[in-house]
Amino acid sequence: MTNLGPSPTLAVRRKDGLFTVYLSELLNADIYSENRELIGKVSDLLIKSNRPAPQILALIANKDKVQFSIPWECVTSVEKRVFRLGYTILRPYREEENHILLARDVLDKQIVDRQGMKVVRVNDLVLTQNNGQLLVSAVDVGAQGIARRLFLSRLLEGLSRMMGRTLGARQIPWEMVETLGQRADPMKLKVTVAHLKELHPADLADIVEGLDRAERTVLFTALDDETAAETIIEVDEPEMQAEILSNLETEKASDIFEEMAPDDAADILADMTKEKQAEILEAMDPEEADDVRELLAYPEDCAGGLMTTEYVALLETLTAEEAIEELRYKAPEAETIYYLYVTDTEEHLKGVLSLRHLIISPKDALIGNILNKNIVTVTVFEKQDRVAELIDKYGLLALPVVDQENRLQGIVTVDDVMDLLMDDRARKRRMVG
Repeated sequence: MTNLGPSPTLAVRRKDGLFTVYLSELLNADIYSENRELIGKVSDLLIKSNRPAPQILALIANKDKVQFSIPWECVTSVEKRVFRLGYTILRPYREEENHILLARDVLDKQIVDRQGMKVVRVNDLVLTQNNGQLLVSAVDVGAQGIARRLFLSRLLEGLSRMMGRTLGARQIPWEMVETLGQRADPMKLKVTVAHLKELHPADLADIVEGLDRAERTVLFTALDDETAAETIIEVDEPEMQAEILSNLETEKASDIFEEMAPDDAADILADMTKEKQAEILEAMDPEEADDVRELLAYPEDCAGGLMTTEYVALLETLTAEEAIEELRYKAPEAETIYYLYVTDTEEHLKGVLSLRHLIISPKDALIGNILNKNIVTVTVFEKQDRVAELIDKYGLLALPVVDQENRLQGIVTVDDVMDLLMDDRARKRRMVG
């Protein structure tokens, strides 16, 4: 294969003994055969791998509204936006599963920057020529990439010098990014998800919020159910939460909902259509679906609509030792175990017991004798503002919710109240804006 020659018109720069060129400078270049006949124009460049510095394997050419592929080994030189071929192999382009076209699949797409753990947009691609091969070495996500494509590089560089500023230049090595989108092949997507799972759900949620609808669907389809559930809870916009899970296959969405606390699941389902709610609930585990249906029955602005049914309740007839043993089984499913709620056999709330108090009590002490009967409660239809007021006033981590007969129905945790207050503030900011 003949080396790709540098050309001033292509702004090829020598760096570390290598020649570099940008994808935007190669698109729409004329292609001439060995007989100097115009074959067509370059519409794209083909690679077949997402590994570090993948090799350009072919030109994709447009001729008479038909796409053809030309193997890279046919290319002898590129100068003045002209590709010249030493010999011509011209075949109709046929899509294959592992094909990645740089302009179609990467340029202007969003990528996950694994260094910065955020979403950025590809403004250009950096190609490096070495030993007759043209390799993808980096993506340009800075202002220079946009300026180059608008043919404004020199103008903006001059203005920047006049203003004493530097035009933003930022390139990320190809191996440090992963593409996301509908055309991501399975191997590439698995690599992406493996890296993303290492992030905290809150960081992953920030990335999700920067993706478009199709990319979110791809990502959540590939995430395991637990990671997807933890991530969706961290997404700030309730409408986006509902949209993401509505766009997934019903089985996948129901599996994710089963990994959530019932109150979180109910909150998201409440923003979906009645038809979608019914479809997902029908696919869920019956017992977990019933817990969610119970919460969905309450208005959103009352304690019942804010509470969770995942709490620890202990019978008043248990000893401290028996209670600790039962706690081993119940704790993994509870949202919080700082407070243990004590009931009779008919689920009437008798009092509350702290975990610390339980542990230091004698083994044979009856729970009914060591509980704290001075307990603050709200009914299921108490307004959320009142719930927040009581949690703040008494410095509670959780507030029990009861029905008219004082039967325990659920608890409202302090983090749910904080989320409520933050959502209210965000809505007010949007209204002001």
